[in-house]
Formats: sequence, structure tokens, C-alpha cells
Amino acid sequence: MLTLWSTHDYTNILNWQDESSLSYINCFSWNPMRANEFCLGCSNNLIRFCTIIEQTNDTNVRLQIVNGQIPSSISEQLKKTCEITACIYLISSTNLVLCSTNYGFITCWDTRTNICLLHWKADSNEICFMATIKHKLITGSSNGCLRLWNTENLETNLRQGNTSNL
Repeated sequence: MLTLWSTHDYTNILNWQDESSLSYINCFSWNPMRANEFCLGCSNNLIRFCTIIEQTNDTNVRLQIVNGQIPSSISEQLKKTCEITACIYLISSTNLVLCSTNYGFITCWDTRTNICLLHWKADSNEICFMATIKHKLITGSSNGCLRLWNTENLETNLRQGNTSNL
């Protein structure tokens, strides 16, 4: 279950649970550029892009959720479903989020179109930690392996190819 609280008076303003899905939430990441957006990394190949919609007052709040699926090429290659184990927004963009899986893949998503733009095999184990600093990505896997990635070219190329979406 996901619960949103008001920081104004510390009251519960929204509870959400997807009754129709057999997936559960593994990780959560706020969009650092937009306070009303976040993503949820879930089980069963599922990522959820969430937007908090506020009406005229704080008491009328709803959650808009759009589901995305890990690319079928990853699931077909593994012959298993993936768990999204960590996610983080790229600071230099308002709509790019990186997600890692329990099988060592990293996926890059455009949150405006809800499409996986690219993915790569980054480790042979579960990636359970991700952090970004400027154009660098740090990943940590379940076997203790830390990797440093330069994302500057990735971000530049994605912006050039998707300028209408940024």
C-alpha cells in the first residue's frame, strides 16, 4: 500500500493499493525537478509512473498512475520475470529515470511517454543500489560490486533524439 501524508498538518491524504495486480512495490524515487511526480519499481516486470493531482484544496487529491513493462527482450532472454530493485531520476533531465533489476539490467525510461528508451546488462547479479552525481551513475550489486558509469553521452544523445519530449 502507498500512503501520502500532508506535510502541512501531518494528516493522511491518500491511500492507494492496486487490488487487480499481483505485483508489489520494491523501490520508490521522487522526481527531484517536479515535486508531484515519482516512480515505483515493482515485481513482475512492472514500473509505475505516478503523478499527484491536487484539485482546489489539499483534501481533494488523487493519484494518476501509468504502468510500464520491462522490455520483452529482457524477459525472453532470461526466460523469467524481472523485479525492479532500484530507481533514480537523472538530475539533468525532468523526465528520465533509470531502473535496475534483480538480474543486473539497467533500463532508461522516458516518464512522459512511459517508454523504455534503452537497456543494458550492467552486472551479473541484482543491482540493489543506484545514485547519481552530475553525469555519473554509481551502481551497487548484491555481491558487493560497485561500478561507476559516465552518463553524459547517454543523456546528451537521449535529449537530441527526444527534444520534443523534454
